[in-house]
Formats: sequence, C-alpha cells, structure tokens
Amino acid sequence: MDRPLLDPMTRSRATRSTLPFEELISSIPGLDPGLWSAISAFGKGRKSTRVLFTGTQPGDGVTVAATAAALGLARHLRVTTAYVETDLERPAVKGYLGMPSTAGLSDLLDGESSFDEAVSDVPGCPDLIVLGAGRARRAIPGEFASDIAEGILGRIVSPSQFTIIDGPPIASHPQMLSLLRHVDAAVLVVRARTSMKSELARAKAVLDQARVPVIGSVLNRFKPDHPWVNPA
Repeated sequence: MDRPLLDPMTRSRATRSTLPFEELISSIPGLDPGLWSAISAFGKGRKSTRVLFTGTQPGDGVTVAATAAALGLARHLRVTTAYVETDLERPAVKGYLGMPSTAGLSDLLDGESSFDEAVSDVPGCPDLIVLGAGRARRAIPGEFASDIAEGILGRIVSPSQFTIIDGPPIASHPQMLSLLRHVDAAVLVVRARTSMKSELARAKAVLDQARVPVIGSVLNRFKPDHPWVNPA
C-alpha cells in the first residue's frame, strides 16, 4: 500500500532545521523573499497554485531559483509545497537539498518506480515534498501529455497548496508545451550578459500564447554569485 503524504498536523510537529542550501541563498539579497512572496501573493484565494520556473538556455540557474522559492513558501507559510523537477536530462534539485539520488519522475513515467519511492519528504523542512527528475535521460516527445504524466502531476498537486515545477528552457523543449495546461503562472530565469533578448522574447511568446502569466523574473549572475530578483 502506498504511504500517504504527511498531513498538515504531522508536518507541523516534524523537526525543522536549516539546510546548507538555505545558508547559501540567505546571503543573496532579495532572492528568497522576492520569489516566494510574489508567488504567495498570486496564489491568494486559490486552493492550489502551480508555478513553472523556466529559462532561455541551460545554465540559467532555474533550479537554484525554483528551490529557493519552494523553500521560502514551505518555511514562511508552513503550507504543503511540492517541487516537481521536469528537466529529465539534468537532475539537480536533490543535490542542492543534500538528499540522496533516488527514483524520480523519469522512473515513474517508465513504470520502474512506485509513487512512494519517487516522492521524498525533505529532512529539516517538513512542509516540502520533492519529486526529482530521477534517472537522467532525454525526454520522450509527448510523454508529458500522457495519462501517466497527468496522473503523477495530479497526485502530487492534490495535497499541495503550492507546486513549483522546475522545467528546461521552454522555447527549445517542445515537450514542455503540454505541461503549460497544468500551470497557473510562470517565473522566467535569465542569465545576465548570456541570455539573448530574442530567446527571452521567444520564451515569453510561448507563455503568452498558452495564456500563462509571468509573475516574476530572475536576472541571474548580474554580479558574481548574486542573482537579483524582480517580481513582476
């Protein structure tokens, strides 16, 4: 039998501790408050809010920004927050959180893991649950539009007030288009002096066409090791 995710009362009694990743982002002015508070404001009055983090090219720092936002929501609001890593080629979130690499989304899609094995509670942050990318592989065209993918997303979103979806560059990964119907808003992460205006315009056009509002942006590496956040 699948074990249920921790209910809110159980989570409230669970041990909380500061993660090494949080010590790193605490030194970045504006990053954590700017991201989680913008998402919180957008989600006010909603039963569930799903936000996609995406960029214009690999290395934009999407996972760093998305992880900071998820931790901020879970820490400050103390509500169940889910993190779903959909960049199957470059699993990273579990490394940032100091968690062992285990089965994840790719394994669920391939039928090689159970939901319980793939979804993890984060030690020290009981209100955050993580579905990492799992075994690294290329995404298969159309797999995010499958009934299996919809079932996975539905199951992890259902108990969560906020769901952060960490995705690869949306304009160059067509498989991400089918995910847009499962999100309520997006945050764009761009890399200073590297991301081109044309790439940013393409990403924004894709989101606009899907009627997904951009509620925030992250200009990464504007100064060495210091991303700056600009809520929309």
